[in-house]
Amino acid sequence: MILLRLLSVLAAGLVLIVAPITLDPLGHGMPGVLALLSLLCTALVAGSFVFVAYAAPRMRRRPAERKLGGMLLLIPAVFALALLVKGKDAGLLCAGGLLLGFTVVLLANVLFPDALGHSRTRLRGRPARVEPSML
Repeated sequence: MILLRLLSVLAAGLVLIVAPITLDPLGHGMPGVLALLSLLCTALVAGSFVFVAYAAPRMRRRPAERKLGGMLLLIPAVFALALLVKGKDAGLLCAGGLLLGFTVVLLANVLFPDALGHSRTRLRGRPARVEPSML
């Protein structure tokens, strides 16, 4: 789970860095409303990954937070599917595929935490060790 949390933070950072580069690679500028909407969507996608990374330990115990995390992870999945459907550039298609693949793995881990073999049971404490000199 710690690896997926770290990868989630990395994905949020990459979304914030790569998305503006791919939206206008030539740097000509975009209309104000389109630029604002694209930055808002980018922040929403990155925020969903950050929420999952931050709240992952609590999501195992609280079903309401697990549902919220699942709903927030549907946002990058929808955006990645939109990139795959509407995209024409090979780099954009590759980024959309990687985003969709990682989102599906993270979504499966959030919704079904026991599927990866993790158990919710706590380890039992070891019995106190008796020193031979105390016998």
